[in-house]
Amino acid sequence: MQSILPLISVIIPVYNVAEYLPKCMESVTGQTYKNLEIILINDGSADNSGEICDIFAKKDNRIRVIHQENAGVSVARNAGLDIAKGEWIGFVDPDDWVETNIFERLCSTATESGLEIAMCGYTMHDTNGQTSKRISTSSAVMLNNQYALERILYDRYTMGYVYVWNKLFSRQIIGDTRFNTSFYAAQDAMFTLDIFLKNPDAVYIPEPLYNYCKREGSTSKSFNVRRLSELDAWRYAVKRTSSKALCNLAKVQYTCVAMGLMFYSLKFDALRHFPMLKKEARTFAFTFFLSSYVSLKMKLRTFAVLLFPKTVYALWQITKTYRGKNK
Repeated sequence: MQSILPLISVIIPVYNVAEYLPKCMESVTGQTYKNLEIILINDGSADNSGEICDIFAKKDNRIRVIHQENAGVSVARNAGLDIAKGEWIGFVDPDDWVETNIFERLCSTATESGLEIAMCGYTMHDTNGQTSKRISTSSAVMLNNQYALERILYDRYTMGYVYVWNKLFSRQIIGDTRFNTSFYAAQDAMFTLDIFLKNPDAVYIPEPLYNYCKREGSTSKSFNVRRLSELDAWRYAVKRTSSKALCNLAKVQYTCVAMGLMFYSLKFDALRHFPMLKKEARTFAFTFFLSSYVSLKMKLRTFAVLLFPKTVYALWQITKTYRGKNK
């Protein structure tokens, strides 16, 4: 007698993605793993994304649609979590797509390993839909909790430890954890951090089964003050981490984020934010320069930025322009 596969709830927040949503939905509904509950949260879309959600729901009884006023991706994901019935929970962003066996591979790997979190590699695509980079490991890797937390706190977003969309979580490990709705940026990282602070181990499978797309429309062309909430997020991480080693890593990441926002304010001539950001970048500078995780090259670069931020930014712009002309 064939055993019944556990139900997987796939949560997809939807907002003004009518151009990309059909491809995303076809990749999810066409999974080799059939026992899915697909939850679409239409977060007040102004285009016809909501209608597309309803069309797919009429064709597939595994799909549930929630229409709500626009409240942001964290509120939308939380709405999905509140009604999810699955033993396992995954997330997909509506302008991305997944390989047809992602949930079969993640669920079988997690079940066989007896772990509550499985994650996979991913492929990055540029604005033209061309493959720009594949992020994966050479073989399956068992991640103990301490290592996973270190990577979340200071991975520089390279291997995808901070994201939720390349992971499958057991319902039990999520429990009542929800996305923090006060953060405009780094919501994924803080949710993942909160989950791993419950001390689970995880498994990382090598295949890049998720396709992440960097859309042209997602590239900011002006200073968005909501981006400053990323500092609040990493300040939250500093407070949440109890061990000194992890707390210091959070402080290192806070310094990196503050410096990035300094350059961001210079790029868009938002100089009224610059003094505050410069001060914040120096808040944990001592910890940053003593950290063994930070290379000497990065320390020297940071030292120059903290002393002469506008000069370093100007030189960086000149170098960037020169390289662009000589490609």
